[in-house]
Amino acid sequence: MTQHQPSFVVTKGRAFSKLEQTMIWKKPQSHQTSDEELRIASEIALNWTDPEMKIFNVLLEGDAGSGKTQLAKALSADLQLPYTKITCFADMDKSDVFGALLPVINTDQEEDKDLLDAIYQSDCFEDVLALIQRHFSLTRERARAKFAELIER
Repeated sequence: MTQHQPSFVVTKGRAFSKLEQTMIWKKPQSHQTSDEELRIASEIALNWTDPEMKIFNVLLEGDAGSGKTQLAKALSADLQLPYTKITCFADMDKSDVFGALLPVINTDQEEDKDLLDAIYQSDCFEDVLALIQRHFSLTRERARAKFAELIER
């Protein structure tokens, strides 16, 4: 295990939303950086500005308990990129990975921006409605109307 932990930050100057900032993993004191982690982070950082070689996603395959999740979290910290996890299953469809198409809404209201960030991270329409219900303390019907209002804007 390697004790020296160089920085491979690839997003200097990029402003992350509040939600994205919370998704960047923080290494605990107990984390031991492996040579393999450094090799992968270095390779991603090296190719980050090359449009033909840039790595957008990393697929980790292996047995349960082999350290895939921990490595992905460590790379999030090393590269200062938001961490998300997708668990694959037999009948998986591309929409399970890429999600549904959501509208891009321009708004000047800060409250709407935070809510939209959260909506874009939701998995399905039902989750979006539940989020709006909680955020605005609305009934289900009012949440539907609020979502329609956001889309109209």
